[in-house]
Amino acid sequence: MDRNENPYAVLGVPTTASTAEIKSAYRAIARRTHPDVGESANADEFRRATDAYAVLSDPNLRASYDASGSVDIEEVERRRIEIYAAIAEVRMMSLAAQAEANRFARRGLYWFAGGAVITLASYGAAEPGESYSVFWGAMAFGAYKALRGFSHRQKVRKAASALGSIVI
Repeated sequence: MDRNENPYAVLGVPTTASTAEIKSAYRAIARRTHPDVGESANADEFRRATDAYAVLSDPNLRASYDASGSVDIEEVERRRIEIYAAIAEVRMMSLAAQAEANRFARRGLYWFAGGAVITLASYGAAEPGESYSVFWGAMAFGAYKALRGFSHRQKVRKAASALGSIVI
């Protein structure tokens, strides 16, 4: 963002916009223009929106801009780096939690499959009319762990989204 560029115009919000309106406008632009996830990825537009958000989300920078019509570029760059760091931290936490949820689900499926294989082997070894062992415990435990992992994955996605809206 240039020293004299209007951050309100960049985000498309009025000068009387609340913090929530500014955050909402920034998130909409960020989703659309972020180089990694946006439909119309545009790194320059994303940087401009982030700089505008950096000015308007900081009460001191916003007051300074409202009073003089310009901002300290070094302070805006510092805030931009903080915002980028927050985005990266949320993404890393989300990826780590999703990997753990996937491990839960995978282990559960292994237990379930193991119980099913042993049950099938027992059935195959049994003589006709003879009873065979059903490993319900292993299969039930595996199903429980798998469902818990899949459920945890959904919760992680929701939490990451909520955390991202708090941080940014």
